[in-house]
Amino acid sequence: MNLSQKETPINSPLNWRVVLPNLFTMMNLAMGVGAIIVSLEHSLTYYTYVDNQVVFTLPPAIVWSSIFIFLASIFDFVDGFVARLTKGASEIGVQLDSLADMVSFGVAPTVIIYQFLELALAHFPDGLSMSKLYVIPSFLITIAACYRLARFNTLKEPLPYSLGVPVTIIGPLVASIPLAFWTTTSLWQIKIIQNMWFWYALIIVLSWAMVSKRPALTLKFKKIPKGTILFLSLVVIAFPILFYFIGWLAITVILLFYVLCSSFFVAKVN
Repeated sequence: MNLSQKETPINSPLNWRVVLPNLFTMMNLAMGVGAIIVSLEHSLTYYTYVDNQVVFTLPPAIVWSSIFIFLASIFDFVDGFVARLTKGASEIGVQLDSLADMVSFGVAPTVIIYQFLELALAHFPDGLSMSKLYVIPSFLITIAACYRLARFNTLKEPLPYSLGVPVTIIGPLVASIPLAFWTTTSLWQIKIIQNMWFWYALIIVLSWAMVSKRPALTLKFKKIPKGTILFLSLVVIAFPILFYFIGWLAITVILLFYVLCSSFFVAKVN
């Protein structure tokens, strides 16, 4: 028996080329679980001032949910990069990646949105007694993400672009909002983030963007297409300017710009 016959098959879970990228996928999943736990542990709270005025808010620790999702995004990028670098892509790796993405970028953002919707409702005179039906729309993010990932897994041929906006964009977009909420000193930003209708509009836009069959630019590529170069160039130029004026909300604005205008960049791929 020669050396090649002794090598572990690529489809075997014991092959290091399969194990290595899958480890990063599992870290992606772990970060998603961490984001959910933090969001649930640090939910709606309130402060009572000397004049008996009650102010509802979400504690600063909810920012950790943002950090966990951003870390999940890094691990998600690394696992694909490592799989391509080591040629260790496997069927189980594909399924693990989708399942991890479902938790980190489908469920975790829903929990964040749920908490902020409760915060928005708390500012109404009878907000604490309002029906939970008002926060159910947050579930649409998870449902749309699940459908988006299932459709991706059933594609027979890989495309140079994405059908619908990837869930890996939706997660960081939502995660950037708690970060902006607790770092801004701008009253108008706080009012927008605490507005129920802002969240309803965001839920509709993001859910539609995921289930839509419109082509969207993918940032996972073997070679850099023109559309990606154009988008990244705009980000490099716009982000520091936006960050100067609106702080961490700049991440939200740029990713929302991607969601709304991604099809334009696809036209620039070829």
